[in-house]
Amino acid sequence: IEDLSACARQKPQNLEAILWERAQLYEILGDTESMLTDLDYLVRSDGPEAASALVMQGKFYLFNERIDQALANALQAVDKSPDSPAAHRFLADVYVTFQMVTNAIESLENVVRLAPDNAHDHYVLGNILSKSDRKAEAIACYTKAAEVDPSWWRPLAARATLNARVN
Repeated sequence: IEDLSACARQKPQNLEAILWERAQLYEILGDTESMLTDLDYLVRSDGPEAASALVMQGKFYLFNERIDQALANALQAVDKSPDSPAAHRFLADVYVTFQMVTNAIESLENVVRLAPDNAHDHYVLGNILSKSDRKAEAIACYTKAAEVDPSWWRPLAARATLNARVN
C-alpha cells in the first residue's frame, strides 16, 4: 500500500491506475472502507477506470445485500462503458438477483455479442433461457459454449439434459 501511495505522489499522471491497483489490494486485505474510498474517487474522476470501479463497488454492494445501490452502479457502469462485457455481465447478475429475467437475458445477450469467445457467458445465458421456457435458444447457447470451449463438459451435459426434457 505504501509503495502504491508513494508512486501516486511521484507520478500523479498515473493516479487513476494506481488507485485502481490500490483498491484491489485493499479488497484482498479486507479493508473495505479504504477500497470504497479509492473506488469513489475513480467513479467521480470519470476516467478510463470509472466503469470498472463502479462494477467492483457494485459487487461489494450486492454481496452486502445493498441491492438498490448495486443496481444503480451496474446501470451507471453500462452507461459509462456500453462496450464493456464486464459491465453488462454485472448488470445481468443484479437483474438475476432482482428476478428480472427478461432484463437479465437482454444484458447477457449484450455480453455474448461483445465477448463471443467466452463459453461461460453462453452457458449462463443458456441456463436463464432454459428456465424461461426458451428451450431452443438455450440449446443453441449450450452448443455455442461447447464450440467455444470443447473441453468443458458442462454445456454438453446441460444440452443433453435439456434435449431429453424437450423430446
